[in-house]
Amino acid sequence: MALSIILSKMCDNIFDLVYSDYDWEEHYFFDGPEDATLEDFENICNSLMPKAGYQAALKKSVPKKGGWICWSDVVESLISLLEEQGYQRVFLNSYHMAGGTIIGINDESIEDRLGFASPLITIYNRKLEKKMAEERKAKRNVRIGSLKKRVVQIIK
Repeated sequence: MALSIILSKMCDNIFDLVYSDYDWEEHYFFDGPEDATLEDFENICNSLMPKAGYQAALKKSVPKKGGWICWSDVVESLISLLEEQGYQRVFLNSYHMAGGTIIGINDESIEDRLGFASPLITIYNRKLEKKMAEERKAKRNVRIGSLKKRVVQIIK
């Protein structure tokens, strides 16, 4: 499981705590104390991590909650601990692009939003898919051919 927590300072006092796991990213923005630096933010996050882990474990140990303790649980606990230290959660306006599938491989996935670029992307992706399918077929044929080796008999 890949985990990364990325900390960055966006402007004067806005800090970005990013939790990502595979292709999922969750941003948490904080308005920090006036004299806080990115290094201060990193240090406080690192120092609060054990306590955040402990709080996540306590939350999951309740019989009705249960389940696996994941990094997302630890990060959620870290958010409340940062707020206790004077970092205020800020919600920024954002624009989310939905998607995640390869454009144009299936007829139903053609994107109208791409306008004139849609046919170019579709043609490219279909050619690439065809090439990859041929490579997979060639590899499969090689594997099947290697499985048909004859057993050598030793005659005494």
